[in-house]
Amino acid sequence: MNNLPCLNEQNVINEISRYNDAEFTLIRLTTTMLNKSIIDANYFLRSLLKNADILDYDKIKNGEKLYAPTAFFDTKGEGHILETSCYLVNANKGKSGRIDKRFWPNGIKSFMRIDEINIGDLILFTTGKIDNENHIVIINVTKNVSSTLAFSKIFVKNDFNEAWFRLKKMIISISNRGYIPNVKGAGKQDPKDVGETMEAQINMLPNNEKKADFEDKIELKAKSGFNTKDTLFTLRPNFEGTPIADIEPNDKKRVTAFQREYGYLTERYPNHKSLFITIGNKKAPQNGQGFFLEVNENEQRVELKHLSGSKITITAHWSFDSLRKILKEKHPATVWLTADVRIVNEVVEFHYNKAELTKSPQFQTFIDLIRAGGIVYDWRGRTALKSDLKSVNKGNAWRMNPKFRATLFNELEEIDFQKN
Repeated sequence: MNNLPCLNEQNVINEISRYNDAEFTLIRLTTTMLNKSIIDANYFLRSLLKNADILDYDKIKNGEKLYAPTAFFDTKGEGHILETSCYLVNANKGKSGRIDKRFWPNGIKSFMRIDEINIGDLILFTTGKIDNENHIVIINVTKNVSSTLAFSKIFVKNDFNEAWFRLKKMIISISNRGYIPNVKGAGKQDPKDVGETMEAQINMLPNNEKKADFEDKIELKAKSGFNTKDTLFTLRPNFEGTPIADIEPNDKKRVTAFQREYGYLTERYPNHKSLFITIGNKKAPQNGQGFFLEVNENEQRVELKHLSGSKITITAHWSFDSLRKILKEKHPATVWLTADVRIVNEVVEFHYNKAELTKSPQFQTFIDLIRAGGIVYDWRGRTALKSDLKSVNKGNAWRMNPKFRATLFNELEEIDFQKN
């Protein structure tokens, strides 16, 4: 079942996000869920409860059932207090096998009778305080729930307005100055130049750390051309348990070993193995080298797989925890700048004339977009086959089609330079 929201559902999520900075997870109801009163407690739901100090599934004993305080908000914005059962179940009915984690909001089916819940509806699960106690909060976003009064009372929102006011004022001032010469001077444009030139204008040093650029609150991303992919972040994959770990025992050398093993020779660089590819999902891998991404929720990781003939091999992987951490650290709020480009006397110049602010990325949506092909991984590197030659890394990164900004991030504001 597709958990990605449609446009109307996304609009409701955006409205909720005006009041709620907490993590949420989305689950689309199926016939099986409603008929059997069971929902799989996936990684996202379990993390939600654990991070809010409501319940830790790792502490539930086999055969034990724990209850979490819950509030369901109907289409009128009225809250109904429920309890959610959280438990483990042996998937093989007594035989040795995996243990499934399940949950069910008790009493939720009663809302089917009054058309508040239906099969196919997209349900948002988040957390909030009610009477000073953390609760699971359930909202049916398909039913266009909107109650600003209820949301403002339940959700506590972080305030970053002062930092945003200062940065926005700087960006508008720079845009009004027209074309800005490349900070590095004359020469061919590199992709990073448009961002580094903007950073120089606001006296911000280039930042390769995992935190957001501006006062640790706002990430700054700039590019020339709106149709190019958004760079989300760089994160080195893990190679443990893969053939690369067997080939190269030194973990620091495994990226170059990967390129040496799976790269290709070119006429331009005959003494190198190059690997400049985009890697998407299995249905649309976007490369001809046999690589694709696959989400393994049981192992809580995203796997980079390689197809050779009929054999599929896991060649690298990223844990959910590491991806979630860097996504939250790099993009609590992000300004996406786009610039027009011209060349004057061999110097590239940028005019920053379009900007959008996004806030509060949702990790489950990040994973769903990998599954859907909206988020990809770009491998950009070249490994020398001779010791006297230089290896090159152009920046392996997770990237996203910009049309999914409003899906990944709960808030999006377009900056109108004409009105400011």
